[in-house]
Amino acid sequence: MPRTKGAPKRDAHALVQVSKRSVAVEDLSDDEWIPPSTKAIIGDHGGVGEEEEEKVGGVKKQEKPQQQKKDKSTLSKTIMTYKDTGETFDPESIAAQYMEAAGGGGGGMAQLGLAMHNQLLTSARLAAADSGGSAVSVDMLESPGKRTTMAVEYRLNKKLYMDKVPHYETQEVAAVLTAVLRRQSTKRRKATTTHPSVKVEEVAKRSPPLFWSIFWNFQADVHRGLGAVLGMAESLMATGEEGEG
Repeated sequence: MPRTKGAPKRDAHALVQVSKRSVAVEDLSDDEWIPPSTKAIIGDHGGVGEEEEEKVGGVKKQEKPQQQKKDKSTLSKTIMTYKDTGETFDPESIAAQYMEAAGGGGGGMAQLGLAMHNQLLTSARLAAADSGGSAVSVDMLESPGKRTTMAVEYRLNKKLYMDKVPHYETQEVAAVLTAVLRRQSTKRRKATTTHPSVKVEEVAKRSPPLFWSIFWNFQADVHRGLGAVLGMAESLMATGEEGEG
């Protein structure tokens, strides 16, 4: 059932504050600024999604004519939206975008600014996740015939952030990371689950949908969850190699 505005969220998943509600498709589409070259789910430059900014709180009453002062308690909230790839789950497509999200050199000041912004968001996600869920609030937004969307709110240094991401089951996350590791492999050397590209910091930066899905699926323990998922990926890679043989 829809959550009443202003009502506290239920603590239904470890320390993570969470509620479930159904939404129509239009509820998930806000007027958002879309950075150039943004791609679905994971952007070209380190996992950038579609960004919008809103204000939470109000302003003080006018103290002088035509002058208003912002309430110090007013927080700005940055919302990043990562779209699903489509009706059919395609781990290879998501893995390809995961690889592209690694970013790279070049691009001048614009690229540098984007990289710094991505690093800030990554740090905020990791710090919130490491709180054991106490600094994270999750709404599971369900829509008939669509993949569930997670609206994950977290904060860093008095600034609010929200990632709107598709939720993936543990087996799906494992399939994507398996595809990522296979793309890192060469004829001479097979990529293992210790590869730098699948460290928790990289998952948080390159794919917030995978990061928050792990967080949710493993009751706010993203480190334990990633270890379990990589164990599944290792088994899937071994099975694939046996099939090729």
